[in-house]
Amino acid sequence: MPRTALPALDTSGSTSAECEVTDSNLPIERDELLTRCMGSSALAQRLVASFIARVQDEAPELQRLLEAGQIEALARKAHQLRGSAANISAPKLTSIFDSLERLANQNQLAGLPRCLAELPTELERFIAYCGSLQWENGTPTLCK
Repeated sequence: MPRTALPALDTSGSTSAECEVTDSNLPIERDELLTRCMGSSALAQRLVASFIARVQDEAPELQRLLEAGQIEALARKAHQLRGSAANISAPKLTSIFDSLERLANQNQLAGLPRCLAELPTELERFIAYCGSLQWENGTPTLCK
């Protein structure tokens, strides 16, 4: 997946029974993230940018691990990415990584490709949404 630069910070639902994804209207819970960052929009912005760079680098490894049959390693990687997504209050990405981890830990290999297929679309949606946020006075708002 090519890396997408995060612009300066100035659909939902499940696709399968195996990949249970949270139904969230927004790709990031802005108020929750700011609470986690003690109101610092600068910290929130840095965390989001860092997460995007990390997930763009590491998410493709999930497919490689599945293809190589390294299911335990896939579960560990999904667990790490789930924690990162949860830390920045990205509910749908958290849910996708959680489903990947659960399916891998339960050795339910048939559901893994469907969950992996959700990831690029949701990541693109997340990046586009975060790029449309304007971070002012500690409060992210959508640009007009």
